[in-house]
Amino acid sequence: PGIYRIDVARGTLAEVVGAPLGEADDVAVAPDGTLAWTALLSGEVRVRRPDGRVATLASGLPLVNPVHFDRQGRLFVGQIGQPDTLLELDPAGTRGPRTIGSGLGGVNAFTDDGQGGLYVPLAEKGAVARVDAASGALQVIATGLGQPVAVKRDSRGQLATIDWHVGAVIRIDPASGATRTLATVAPPLDNLAIGPDDTIYVSRPSDNGIVAIDPS
Repeated sequence: PGIYRIDVARGTLAEVVGAPLGEADDVAVAPDGTLAWTALLSGEVRVRRPDGRVATLASGLPLVNPVHFDRQGRLFVGQIGQPDTLLELDPAGTRGPRTIGSGLGGVNAFTDDGQGGLYVPLAEKGAVARVDAASGALQVIATGLGQPVAVKRDSRGQLATIDWHVGAVIRIDPASGATRTLATVAPPLDNLAIGPDDTIYVSRPSDNGIVAIDPS
């Protein structure tokens, strides 16, 4: 296992962190360039500092999967399955994890709203919700989404989510909860990222591939 940088224009790969330290299920980049990733099988969150140093930031977190930095550099991770938990970690590693909420309903790859909240997919409920990062209060935004396993936010504040089973790529207006299917990709779908031009990149674990989608 390893972490690679993909040139989306050429489709080429460059190794960033090799095995075994590069065991990763999800990755995130901080504003200062710190790279964080979740080693799901090892139950660890690891980081590579801007100077190249690699360290274990947190351990003893079974099934730790999604990871996200917000623009202020706050670091959040989630544990799938049980205990189905959202946590905030200290990027410096001096303080222990803080639990935001547990038993949420199938949390997976998530993003922030820029205002102290997190947008999370709830795969067990077929929904996307906002979780207050301070209190853990949960507000469902949209339902009827099949089995959503990831949600990300574009430059206009609109959300995109994916249905693991059906392969639908769905746009969500977080203000109204209105949804619209943008595309259907051969399932299963695992995660997504949104580029600076709002291109949506969807990962397909069945063929180890990535599909680019023009949201317009």
